[in-house]
Amino acid sequence: MSKTDYILKNADRVYSKDINFLKLNRTFEWKKKAALLQKKAADKKPTIESDIKCCTICDSEDVTLFCTVYDYPYFECAACKHVFLGFQISDKSIIEMYQNHEDTIYLDDSLFDIRVDDIAVPKLNFIKNYSPTAPRLLDIGAGVGEIVGAAQKLGWDALGLDADPIEVGFAQKRGINVQQTFVTEFNVHSLVKDFNVVTFFNVIEHIKHPRHFLKIVSSALVEGTLVCIEVPRHPSVSSICNMAFPNMVHRHIYPPEHLNIFSEKSMDIMLEECSLDPVAVWLYGQDFYELISCAFSEINVKNEIVDGFLNLTNEFQKTIDQNNLSDFMLVLARKK
Repeated sequence: MSKTDYILKNADRVYSKDINFLKLNRTFEWKKKAALLQKKAADKKPTIESDIKCCTICDSEDVTLFCTVYDYPYFECAACKHVFLGFQISDKSIIEMYQNHEDTIYLDDSLFDIRVDDIAVPKLNFIKNYSPTAPRLLDIGAGVGEIVGAAQKLGWDALGLDADPIEVGFAQKRGINVQQTFVTEFNVHSLVKDFNVVTFFNVIEHIKHPRHFLKIVSSALVEGTLVCIEVPRHPSVSSICNMAFPNMVHRHIYPPEHLNIFSEKSMDIMLEECSLDPVAVWLYGQDFYELISCAFSEINVKNEIVDGFLNLTNEFQKTIDQNNLSDFMLVLARKK
């Protein structure tokens, strides 16, 4: 595959975003514990409605098994390189999954402000570069409110929406403007009408029918509205790590939460169908961390060696990003 295959066309390209894994307490021991928690969640088998026989983005039937993680099969589309879970999970199981989650990563008070400053604020500054007017931001799938909290810190008018009562409660206790709401075709127009920036950070990959959902939201937007979508990206180094170390997975291709892993081509197809023009794509990720944490998971490594690798992560990651092998992409697009 060449460097330009499956690349989002007609969009500015930006690479890399530094992350301090030691500051966020992302040690290799943390990685192993996170993988065990994810396997525990995956072992609670959801109700399966049916197998999926074609790509969830381009509808091609030319799909092959890419990897199996915790007994969940993920397929890759030959036409657009989209990766998707090979069966349809019932709506009831999905609701139960998010109402009974045991994820404590985002509910950690001690790390919240660090995540706002180091992770959320840089993303909003990137959006501001392409926003001609004062941003009025609606964050759909806001979770614990990191993006909205960062927007409020920058002086933006911002509102977050999320269906999870635990995460919404966490945000509200911190004075962050997040409301518990499901976005549907019946309420979407009233929800989006006052905003010129609509964001989906780590949301679309969790949705059974991503094209349909994004189309519902896009149909309610006025021309020129800026849409920001952050999703896991394939092909990437992390994709291969998930394939090679299927018992160490807690992010990227992880069941049963992540139903879709987007290529730039599958993203381009979805944006076109939803009347959204790509403006910019920012590639970054945790691929090098994923690689070394999986490789070192089964051996005893002295702390100073671990810290040395973690301190070099950003330098290695930049090379991965610049070769279009990042495991995340943040895409900006405008409503036509």
